[in-house]
Amino acid sequence: NSFSYTIPESFSNLTNLRSLFLDNNRISGDLGVIEGLYNIELLLLEDNTFDHVLEDNSFGSLNELQILDASNNMLRGSLPKTLFQKSDLKVIDLHKNKIAGNLPEFPENSSLQYLALYQNNIKSFI
Repeated sequence: NSFSYTIPESFSNLTNLRSLFLDNNRISGDLGVIEGLYNIELLLLEDNTFDHVLEDNSFGSLNELQILDASNNMLRGSLPKTLFQKSDLKVIDLHKNKIAGNLPEFPENSSLQYLALYQNNIKSFI
């Protein structure tokens, strides 16, 4: 696809959505509207031009999230602590962004099976 726009605010009305595939487009802008997708399990946002500043609570409302791929974008800020606390999350792929800082703590009962953070500015690893 060759879309070139931002995610519309009305996406936050899709509260029953389980999977969202927006990968390999030219979608830009902020990811704040994603926070309304409370039941999302699979979120594929890779290979776009999202220019979102990640904060500690980014993706915090996505309690059912199992797979997140937002690689190859222009995400900035630090790794969200709430993302790493999700008990059902199996995949986090945020490689090739502009994320800086340190890795947050991992919970003891983490379901995480795949973590890709290369080509960022992560300073320390546990």
